[in-house]
Amino acid sequence: MRILAVDDDPLILDLLRTALETSGFGDVTFASSAEEAFEVLDWTQTPFDAFLLDILLYETNGIELCRQIRGRKEYRATPIIMMTSSRAHDMMARAFAAGATDFVQKPFDGLELGTRVNMAAMLSESLRREQIARHEMTELSRRSAISFDEPFTLGSANGAQPLLALENNLLRKGDALYAMTLFCVRIDEAVALYRSTTPAQFREIVEGFGAALSCAIDTDTIRFAHAGRGVIVAVAYRRERLNLTEMMAGLQQALDENWDAHATGLEANVPFTVEQMGHQRLWSGKSAATALRGVHGQADLRAQSDPDEVDNLFTKLSKRIKAR
Repeated sequence: MRILAVDDDPLILDLLRTALETSGFGDVTFASSAEEAFEVLDWTQTPFDAFLLDILLYETNGIELCRQIRGRKEYRATPIIMMTSSRAHDMMARAFAAGATDFVQKPFDGLELGTRVNMAAMLSESLRREQIARHEMTELSRRSAISFDEPFTLGSANGAQPLLALENNLLRKGDALYAMTLFCVRIDEAVALYRSTTPAQFREIVEGFGAALSCAIDTDTIRFAHAGRGVIVAVAYRRERLNLTEMMAGLQQALDENWDAHATGLEANVPFTVEQMGHQRLWSGKSAATALRGVHGQADLRAQSDPDEVDNLFTKLSKRIKAR
């Protein structure tokens, strides 16, 4: 637990250091003024889990410091304990109005201080778990709310970009001609795959292809993006021709070695096709961006599902499993 303690009395800071170390809190940063505390907050890489603030600080007082800490997004719910020798009710009321969560009286008892900080630690841990749970729920909702046409990002795969970023990079090149090769990786029977899996599983499948493609290509010269509908489009910024046969073999090997049956819900990886878009060696940025956008047609998911469509997919997967 990281604590920031602020008091302009060196004796109080020494007492705090001893009392907190005795209570098992060793990761404590000390500041002798609000201004020094602001510098610490601006430079720290890891957020603090609790604050101990003297109310009667010189220049900027502890109440104002508390208010400004609460104004920072990362500290809106962090426990703040005020330290004071005053028993004035209006002062404490102003401290609580500024965002304080607790207070201790000076001269403080080491046992009481340890108890207050322990309570703050439990509150901080509870808030941390709540934040993690909220993040996981947000991520689950994000991953569960995708459409077949949606060009979502491919995680952290090296060489992967959002589709819009890939297109914008090409559009900035304008009408000038550049040596480029455009190609795509098309997941076979993607409509049947989407209909027979959950949205989260479909995302895992496409992201798995992105990670495998990253292993099979030169990511220094090739950038790629998911364009929706199970199609990954790519641009190779180089003069040399691509050997798509070798690329397809490398992609298949990466899929075989890293396929996640649990996440995708499929025991075998999915058949795919690698296609070159156009045969010209020179492209303008605008024409290349247009080609990426037009690489696949619209799929009508409102049409009734064809049972043979799904059966054919799983027949291919069964054959793939038996071939291993």
